[in-house]
Amino acid sequence: MERGKAVRWLLWVLGVIAFLAIAATLAMHFATRSLKEDVIAALGPESEVADLSIGFTSIVITDIRVPAPKGWPTKTALRADRVTLVPDLRQLLSRRVYVNHVTIENAYIAALRPREGGGLKVLPSMLGEHKKGKADATGRTAEIKTVELSDCVIEVFDLTATGRQKMRVDAVQGTIEDLKVPGLEGQSKVDLKGVIKGKNH
Repeated sequence: MERGKAVRWLLWVLGVIAFLAIAATLAMHFATRSLKEDVIAALGPESEVADLSIGFTSIVITDIRVPAPKGWPTKTALRADRVTLVPDLRQLLSRRVYVNHVTIENAYIAALRPREGGGLKVLPSMLGEHKKGKADATGRTAEIKTVELSDCVIEVFDLTATGRQKMRVDAVQGTIEDLKVPGLEGQSKVDLKGVIKGKNH
């Protein structure tokens, strides 16, 4: 092969590779942007967000507040300095959203044990029955591989106990794996640790 032809062939190959790399990067960026609407819808119209920035591989939400529903003993269901979502970019165009990692930093999370019905309710505006109904209607659900909590506070309000008992857990660290939202079907792996202040804890 002549040297000139070899150079042109090499330049052509490099040009194709560069074009494919740019196209793939833009596709990932726009696919990540498409997830923004899902995030806003999941938070609910009454939620407050200082900033929601979209990178090429992640979505970062800062100063987020999700209000608690009427009847809860607290006004806030979730408050966090920073939440980072890393979706599986290969699956963003499917009806089911796959998220590889969610990091929640410096957060307050309220949980409620209702007087009737049992169980523990967390983020009802995001994981409630009405959200499950909408997801069933649209077919848009999500699977989250890992949720990581970093320096968080969890307050558990137990309405089954006399006097509305509250337990506060500080410095919560750890992970929750294999979440399916909003229905929470299946089993999740929970590995969390924290501090309950007081001489007996």
